[in-house]
Amino acid sequence: MKIAVIVEGGLVQGALADGEAELLLVDYDVEGTDKGLVEVPQGDGTTRQANVYRDDPDFAPVAVAELYALRPHHVLLIPYAESDKPPPYGIAPGAYTNADLVALLRHQKGNPDAVQFIADMLED
Repeated sequence: MKIAVIVEGGLVQGALADGEAELLLVDYDVEGTDKGLVEVPQGDGTTRQANVYRDDPDFAPVAVAELYALRPHHVLLIPYAESDKPPPYGIAPGAYTNADLVALLRHQKGNPDAVQFIADMLED
């Protein structure tokens, strides 16, 4: 299932899907709002207030396929370090497309530890 969320001016204008889907929109922009707010768990034991809306995306499989074709397909994400340490094995943080990944593996082919690091990141 693929879903495309349409945003304009920072506001969700709609959603498209290539199959049956139910979508929840979580809006953390609650300034000036105090009605209908819920506490949304953040995964670290804390919560944040938000408005949560249910939406039924429009069924538009052709439009969704066209939108997905516009973006590069990132197959690997190397996260940014939380400290001033250099990136492991000199591998720059960021999103890597398939072509980027091939180039990275060719560059690191003589460094088995770097190749193992890349393999571990692909499993995450």
